[in-house]
Amino acid sequence: MKKRLYILLVLACFSTGSFLSHTQARAEERKGIQVQAVSLSHIHMNTRYIDGISIQKTMDKHVLSLKDFLHQHPQWTLIKKTKTDVFLERKVDDLSPVSKAVGVLGLKNGNTLTLFNGSPEHNQIIQTFFQIDIHALQAKDFNRLKTGIPITNKEAYQNMLHLFAKYEVNVD
Repeated sequence: MKKRLYILLVLACFSTGSFLSHTQARAEERKGIQVQAVSLSHIHMNTRYIDGISIQKTMDKHVLSLKDFLHQHPQWTLIKKTKTDVFLERKVDDLSPVSKAVGVLGLKNGNTLTLFNGSPEHNQIIQTFFQIDIHALQAKDFNRLKTGIPITNKEAYQNMLHLFAKYEVNVD
């Protein structure tokens, strides 16, 4: 009888130890999941366009694996990572939505080829290119630049830069 009682006691200890060990392992597992779920990252996504405009979007996201996140977003390049922030960048070979909507090529200070946000009169500069010899320009091209030439797509942007590059003044 004592032998049976001893065996039952030993089995009970093993069962209890196994149960407690399993319960503790599950609690630690849940705790690990909670820690992962709590780690929120601030994702800063910067898009750079050929017209010099950068648009930054920031979102808060739970990122379990930065490698997997970048694999899902191959157009983005990792610039910097801190404990709570991830900085990504992508370059877009096109005009920004701003330039497509209101971009106007004109002259700043009378001789500097410049892309403006709206009319050159308002002097809201998007990008400055180079000085041009306005005396070498045809009168119609000079007048167009004074009033502003709308730029609505990449092709028009590149064509205008190419056209006026011939008149660039070397400022050495």
